[in-house]
Amino acid sequence: MNTVTGFTIDGASSTDLDDAVWVEADGNNTRVQVHIADVASNVPQDSFLDRQALKRGETAYLPTTRKPLFPHSLEASMSLLPFVERPVITVDILVDPQGELLDVQLSESVLVSQEQFSYEAVEGVLRGAPHHLQPQLQLLERVTGLLALQRQQQGAVFGRTVGTNYVDEDGRVVTQSLRSQQIIAELMILTNRVISEFMRDHKYEWLYRTHDYRDLSELPAERQQFVQELKAIADDEQLRRALASHYDRARYSPEAKPHVGLGLAVYAHTTSPIRRYADLVNQRLLKAALDGQPVPYMPAVLTDIATQLTALQHDKRDQKNAWYREQRRTEVAQQVQQTDLSKLSPELFSKALKQVVLDGQWQALEQTLLQRLADGTLTTVDFYQVLVVIPNTPESVSFKLQVWAAIADNSMSLQVLNLVRTHWKPTTTVEFQEQSTPDGWAALCVVTQEGKEQCATVWSVAQRKALAQQESAYRWLEAWVWGELVTPAQAALPEAKPVLPVETGRPAPELLLSTHQTPDYVSALNQYAQRLGVPLPSYSFAPTPEPNGLFQCVCEYLDLVGKGEGTSKKQAKHKAAQCVWIQVERG
Repeated sequence: MNTVTGFTIDGASSTDLDDAVWVEADGNNTRVQVHIADVASNVPQDSFLDRQALKRGETAYLPTTRKPLFPHSLEASMSLLPFVERPVITVDILVDPQGELLDVQLSESVLVSQEQFSYEAVEGVLRGAPHHLQPQLQLLERVTGLLALQRQQQGAVFGRTVGTNYVDEDGRVVTQSLRSQQIIAELMILTNRVISEFMRDHKYEWLYRTHDYRDLSELPAERQQFVQELKAIADDEQLRRALASHYDRARYSPEAKPHVGLGLAVYAHTTSPIRRYADLVNQRLLKAALDGQPVPYMPAVLTDIATQLTALQHDKRDQKNAWYREQRRTEVAQQVQQTDLSKLSPELFSKALKQVVLDGQWQALEQTLLQRLADGTLTTVDFYQVLVVIPNTPESVSFKLQVWAAIADNSMSLQVLNLVRTHWKPTTTVEFQEQSTPDGWAALCVVTQEGKEQCATVWSVAQRKALAQQESAYRWLEAWVWGELVTPAQAALPEAKPVLPVETGRPAPELLLSTHQTPDYVSALNQYAQRLGVPLPSYSFAPTPEPNGLFQCVCEYLDLVGKGEGTSKKQAKHKAAQCVWIQVERG
């Protein structure tokens, strides 16, 4: 067998080094090699060690320790340590300057690793720290950037950076991901992909890693029809957008199906055979294919293994997530008891609020919420928790309406509805029905959950479409709190207001106001301006409330200016309009 070189990049304390990499220029192209530890040669199929590994499924990484897939002594004897010969499977890939794959070769080799890097060490070298392998690391950074861009253009939503975060291949958000970690992740995705394509193209048995959408029968009927139309015209981009919140969990399967999250036609786990049993199964299948040996697993056995490993993995991750949730709940509960919540940062307060709402103890934060509402320090997530997640009960409605009133005349209601779409319940959609009217635009916010469409009792009308949507979202939240949501067919479109004739003389303002049982100075000013044929009044708000908790509004109409303040922007607007109206009456 050929002797190859490379280096490992892993966690500083890692002992299960099951993959190494190498890169070099090949003319104008780049040759990338990934070497995978040959575990199959050390762990016979159906041996005691093998059966125990199947029961474990994968190495368990716990908060204070880890439980390896194989005994520590065996793990150490297979790890790709520096300057030690180790049998490996080598994946040799030739990449052109645009990131396109030109050639892939698979073989069995002997590796002598040059270096055991930690992620942090590679990060330092990439930033300029001297090292004899710096050219290779910089070349790896460039080529993996091209590979990541290729996948994103193919529709990948996992295994990519989003802002300052990294979304791994299982859709988990990593908030502090190093560039070195992303380099290795991209190389492993590439390796898993090309080996899977080789096995599929040669029709060999294989344990694929598949990822698809949940059962589409859960979607509303009209959404199902829309999805079927997108499939019929093969519009993959629109299909991904339509089903973005409808992903299922990834699973193992002997059937060659796509991995939607990674944007790949086929995918598998192959690069971590020391720490994951699925990779060992695939390594045995790959070695048999390369050596022309009989298939080590029959299809029925492979199906059983896929089912067992999927169930085991989902169960372990559910337990891990439950443990972390309980830890967070305990920490937040202690924080609520021991901390002056009014002094918490917005981010920490949002976490505390989310937990107490989950525990049904939101009343403990009611006064703090009102204070932060007055201070203007509530976040979109806070408004969402209060208005949507807290149950609508006789005890909560009054409090919720105080919070609701504070987001009049701004876009916060739209932001809250966006969180309803992404965080509320599975399959939830938020859409706006729109139509033009003599007064501008009419909009109706429709939230669909479990096939049921719900909206406010009336459409919202405004001069501009964006304002109509904003008002419609605001009215949806009001109807939700009051329990007065209806179906779109029941929602009433307001009658178009007749266009008032422009009067050449100055109308008596008191005639306009007298028609209102409760004076509505905003509407009265608008009608007054329409009769005069002059521009409508304009309103502006201070970005944050005053120290006394009151909102400030300025109304400008012709050469008149009025100021008002109130506990909500709507009330402040009313006061400012009233101030201008008094000036109009005085002539």
